[in-house]
Amino acid sequence: MSFFLRKSTLLTLLGIGIAVGGMSHFISDSATAEASTPPAKPAIHVEATPATSDTLAQSLQAVGSLMANESVELRSEITGRVENIQFKDGQKVKAKDILFTLEDSVQKAELARAKANLNVSERNVSRYGTLASKGFSS
Repeated sequence: MSFFLRKSTLLTLLGIGIAVGGMSHFISDSATAEASTPPAKPAIHVEATPATSDTLAQSLQAVGSLMANESVELRSEITGRVENIQFKDGQKVKAKDILFTLEDSVQKAELARAKANLNVSERNVSRYGTLASKGFSS
């Protein structure tokens, strides 16, 4: 039992010695560090504002040009000047919607001429029929 008692006493004394040695080393290092520390700089004035939560509108301003991914070529089946536009920019349209009204004065004049030619031709047919029935045709 004395062997175990001696061993524990020896270990206790050894632990105390290490602790005292470590403390003396720590105290001497801190004293040296205090002596070699440069003088402190003057404090900087700082103003702080409390943080707040708010929404942020995202916007982007840029200079450039746009090009559509798809394009449509509009052509009429007949020629003529555009008299009236039947839609507004950006308006959605469906198939068969009237988009433009063309000036129709030329077509009206051609129709009137065709009707006059039809009238003359009908009169000629009637006259030739009458002449043929009377035997005056060649």
